Amino acid sequence: MNRIYLFVFLFVCCFVSSVIGMNVVIPRNKESRTKRVIKGIKKKYKGFTERYRKSFHLKDEDVIGAYSMQAYYFFDKNIEHMFKWRLFYNFCKKSPSPCNYFKLRKEFKRIYEGSTFTLKKYVSEVNIIFNQFIKEYSTVRFNVDLKQNHIANLSYTPNLTTQIMKSLTSLINDQLMENELKNPTWKLSFNYLTGTKVLIITVPSAVPGLNFFIYYYITTFKYCKYIK
Repeated sequence: MNRIYLFVFLFVCCFVSSVIGMNVVIPRNKESRTKRVIKGIKKKYKGFTERYRKSFHLKDEDVIGAYSMQAYYFFDKNIEHMFKWRLFYNFCKKSPSPCNYFKLRKEFKRIYEGSTFTLKKYVSEVNIIFNQFIKEYSTVRFNVDLKQNHIANLSYTPNLTTQIMKSLTSLINDQLMENELKNPTWKLSFNYLTGTKVLIITVPSAVPGLNFFIYYYITTFKYCKYIK
């Protein structure tokens, strides 16, 4: 019986010492973890302030010059739907017959939003123009020259209207496709919340029946030392 008591007493003593040991270790872990969090916050804050200062001091004259760019284009279902609908609607508006918006939406859904394959959908001018558009804009490398007065000269500005019209002259009326495009432009935009300045290059573009803009967003910094 004494052995049992002794065993229980030793077990309780070991358990109590383990609990005490745990109570001693946990605060140290909490303290070191807190220090790591504070250190990480300080590091992020320092990086944010440096990035903020470099971006804020970047001026228009600092980005004027020639650059080489490589762009990757991605078009999801939402862009495809919007692109085709605007084409479909513009073709109707430019036709001599009256255009009913609600009837047009219903017809568009029936032709282009259905899952079944139809020859009319496949060979329609809307579908052909969109396929030509995404084929042209996949991965492109080009040069851009940023000039005074926010004018941008790009080495890659495909004239899709002319290219598509050569293959679709029997489907699309030339008089409906007349459009004049403005020159590409650029500007700097500063985000006060993120502390970053973005170079935005705006490129007016067009396909038969639709004018649109392509925007290139480039995060920019001014790399130099500042007096604190």
